[in-house]
Amino acid sequence: MPRMSAKMKKAIINGEIVNGMTPEMVAWSMGWPSDYGTKEQLAKMRHWNYYAPPPYAVDIYFKNGRLVRQEWPNPP
Repeated sequence: MPRMSAKMKKAIINGEIVNGMTPEMVAWSMGWPSDYGTKEQLAKMRHWNYYAPPPYAVDIYFKNGRLVRQEWPNPP
């Protein structure tokens, strides 16, 4: 794992996502999203959608390569 803050490491270990994460950090925490594409293509996308049964479905948004917003239809 590359260098990162203790907060980010803890979130990844706990399977959580927090604003400021890179796409790779989100993937380490939750896996890659349900959208199709290579990891390189997915890492460049600004919006990821995780299609999963509630409460695990989530839309996440990146800006400048960092997580900036999470939308949980049914928060865990």
